[in-house]
Amino acid sequence: MELFSIALSAAVIIRVASLPHIEPGTIYAMLAYLWNFISSLNHVPTLVQQLSRLKDIARRMDQSLQ
Repeated sequence: MELFSIALSAAVIIRVASLPHIEPGTIYAMLAYLWNFISSLNHVPTLVQQLSRLKDIARRMDQSLQ
């Protein structure tokens, strides 16, 4: 995940730097959106684990009712 984040950040910086007439505020905005996106991606493993736990609980409850 960290390598993906670094590669994505580098790609965005290179792409933004190659745009004509780019302003510092635009660069900051693009990086801020990128950081927000990467921050959201960091929560995916936790969400998957919680979903798996809920499915396990539901399966156990179904078994206990039968």
